[in-house]
Amino acid sequence: MKQYTNIFSVDLEDWYHSSPEGRSIKTNDFRILDPTEKILKLLKQSNNFCTFFVVGEIAQRHPQLIKEIAKQGHEIACHSFHHQFICRMSPQQFENDLKKTISLLENLIHKKVIGFRAPAWSVGKVKTPWFWEILAKNQIKYSSSVFPFKTYLYGDNHASRFSNIIDSVIETPPSTIEIFKKRIPFSGGFYFRFLPLHLIYFFTQKINNKNNPVVFYVHPWEVDSNHPKISLSPMETFIHNHNLKNTYSKLEKLLSNNSLTSFERFLHFK
Repeated sequence: MKQYTNIFSVDLEDWYHSSPEGRSIKTNDFRILDPTEKILKLLKQSNNFCTFFVVGEIAQRHPQLIKEIAKQGHEIACHSFHHQFICRMSPQQFENDLKKTISLLENLIHKKVIGFRAPAWSVGKVKTPWFWEILAKNQIKYSSSVFPFKTYLYGDNHASRFSNIIDSVIETPPSTIEIFKKRIPFSGGFYFRFLPLHLIYFFTQKINNKNNPVVFYVHPWEVDSNHPKISLSPMETFIHNHNLKNTYSKLEKLLSNNSLTSFERFLHFK
């Protein structure tokens, strides 16, 4: 199925970053290495490339991992320093966080960081109108931060489903399909784990037929089904844990049957 090259990304965050409750957890159980190495192995086997949106504290704790990811030809981009909601920051707090994370990453890979993804899709034209201006000021060329589907946690049904330019920054969101004027996410996280792979392929083909890329994303904790469990509401528990045991095999099939690349390669910044 390698007719069209789509975009693949990994949000490089640990299991405890995956919810507001998790981000407040104090732990020494850091599990990022093993699942990330599994993803890197799949990428190598399938000859695909990826953008890793890196949380700064992960890079600080595991600098060799970041260097190895870059060495294997994958893009290193920014995912904030502590995975905090950007809509809860002031513009100055966000810019300080951005500069700190970019500096750390660039010192590790000796290359300009040009991409950003907001933790938990926590931005929008209404709640953070200053967001893209600050990205542009700090030489960020593209973002994948707006989720074009409204949930009780995040998202905006009025946001563009495809690449658009905001304050000179290319905003390229995760993918949704539109059926009977209703948007359906499918390309990452819970949605990727919930939907059957043949339906994901069908949606992918529909979007590619319109000459648009699908933006896939995954988190390392999703291929680590034995990670510690966070105390969440029943709905959030279902969303977080659903089908984790099958994520690795599903991802293996996706990578082996598709041509996937990083944002910087797709957008011709490399």
